[in-house]
Amino acid sequence: MIRNLSTLTEKELRNLISTLCGANSENALLVKLYLNDNLVLDSFEKKIEKALKPDRFSFREAKHYLSAVKKFCTDPQSVAKLFVFAAETGNDITMEYGDIDENYYSAMENLFIRSG
Repeated sequence: MIRNLSTLTEKELRNLISTLCGANSENALLVKLYLNDNLVLDSFEKKIEKALKPDRFSFREAKHYLSAVKKFCTDPQSVAKLFVFAAETGNDITMEYGDIDENYYSAMENLFIRSG
């Protein structure tokens, strides 16, 4: 039997959210993000910064975080702030390490096209 969320009682919804948050740490972060917990946004900034570091260049990981924030954050200013942070981080890398290569710039561009 498939149940609709709208048929759940408040207690059942609280239990569901608690269970989802306990299942893994990312679920808990997403719930906090939905509730506009600014500390969680700081956590996502750190995750994006780490993903974009020159020793990793994990654009897939950074895109994952940007997409999650866009989906779950209910504050448009916070979403915009995180996208600007990612762009500035990419720029800081080129300012520190010099011109990288075309693949880097294409990956940065795709990060925003696909996440935005």
